[in-house]
Amino acid sequence: MQYAPCFCALCSGPSGRFQSDAETSDRTSSADLSTGSSSYSAYGWRWGGMSDVGKTAQVTWSFATSNYSNQPGGDYDATLTADQKAATRAALARWEEVCRIDFVEASEDSASVDLRFGVDALDGQNKTLAQCSYVYNGTDFVRAFIRFDSAESWNYTIPGTEASGRYSFYTVALHEIGHAIGLSHNGSASSLMAPIYNSSFSDLQSDDIAGGVYLYGAPDTMPGTAPSVPVTTVSNGGGSPPPSSPPPSPPPPLPLPPSPLPPVPEPDAPTRVIGTDDADTVQGKGGADTILGGDGADTLCGAGGADLAYGNAGNDALFGNAGADQLYGGRGDDVLFGGRDDDLLSGDDGSDVVVGDAGDDTVAGGGDSDALSGGEGNDLVFGNAGQDLLFGNAGTDTLFGGSGDDTLFGGAGDDALFGNLGNDRLAGDAGNDTLTGGAGADVFVFSTGGGADRITDFTGGDGDRIGLTPGQAYSVAANGAGEAVIVFSDTHTVTLAGLRPDQVKSDWFAILTV
Repeated sequence: MQYAPCFCALCSGPSGRFQSDAETSDRTSSADLSTGSSSYSAYGWRWGGMSDVGKTAQVTWSFATSNYSNQPGGDYDATLTADQKAATRAALARWEEVCRIDFVEASEDSASVDLRFGVDALDGQNKTLAQCSYVYNGTDFVRAFIRFDSAESWNYTIPGTEASGRYSFYTVALHEIGHAIGLSHNGSASSLMAPIYNSSFSDLQSDDIAGGVYLYGAPDTMPGTAPSVPVTTVSNGGGSPPPSSPPPSPPPPLPLPPSPLPPVPEPDAPTRVIGTDDADTVQGKGGADTILGGDGADTLCGAGGADLAYGNAGNDALFGNAGADQLYGGRGDDVLFGGRDDDLLSGDDGSDVVVGDAGDDTVAGGGDSDALSGGEGNDLVFGNAGQDLLFGNAGTDTLFGGSGDDTLFGGAGDDALFGNLGNDRLAGDAGNDTLTGGAGADVFVFSTGGGADRITDFTGGDGDRIGLTPGQAYSVAANGAGEAVIVFSDTHTVTLAGLRPDQVKSDWFAILTV
């Protein structure tokens, strides 16, 4: 059996809240290839196992009043309030309305329940709203745990009514239950399962419903099968796709992977292309293609459409080329290169190199130590588990380190960097950047770059430090709000949010040796 957590971490923003997930296991995704109207991502396991995909499943659940020994994700701190319980029941009922999953409430102290809900102190306000942890065996869920952050300002209204409080408990519950039934984060901004908290969403969207129907079937109808699409089998074999995965100065930017094969002009009809267990080179056909590698070290190339590519096992190279592509590396040490347009790239397991390139991309590592680059455009970069290296490069980028001791470089543009868990190193570089270290002893580096930067959570007593190059001079001033401002030059300042100049200590500054 294997354990995997999914963290939904959020940061403040004018029009929404960004989310990240940290999957430590393989992912597989599915899409409606007949019309392209629905897109959803699934992990590759469900209640009852993937051999019963599209069939109904029964899941017992309860509100936790105690903790299990060695409970995945850690202990609950408290049980849900009456308002929170009502919102959770409404969210479970909503999923039952759209797909054939049967949630059965058990007693609160049940020791054998499938899905449990509780409250936990995660990482402070406006960061991680909720967390779904789960245990699975093969393609079958064994147990799942959802915990809501106790620090958040929640509202408990049902959709369609006025809400007080910052975040809708009901909406977040819908999202986390989506993870608990087998849906991963969706790259589409029109989905409630997308990696963006959108306050305008108060219900499941069409993509979310399509994902639920794929996993458990449509309500009041016989479960359907996936839409039929043309299939091309590569060279010496074929068969169905594998069941798993598939879903001082900063260093120079990540080197680009080798040039992809030239796109092949073909008809624009959706096509599914399946590799073998050998080291295949698989080329898309020009439309919105689904390309699946096998167990070998594969090279998968999209063409001109919005392609879906899964590397599966092996050290694979995936190239999206033109189109808004979704690339999933799977197991192994993979290289993913998005190409033009707004792409979603996930390295999954292994030490991966993931490059968004042009466009506003979402780039994610997985359970190991990855190197991630947004490239040009306004990108979202998630390190997730492992000791990751993150580059925003050009554009207004948002970087999340995740768990592990990560290194984050914003690059050009006004960037937002979040170290999250671990002892992280954050460098905004050029532009007016906002840096949040999160838990751990973090180092905020200002040896290069410039602009009016801001550290939101500097805590010297917890080991946070400001990194300087040898001989780098600074002075301490105050802004109009009385906050401490570290002045390096007329064009380069750093504000320490919530701290006064007289609180600044000399031992907060450390000379960088590497």
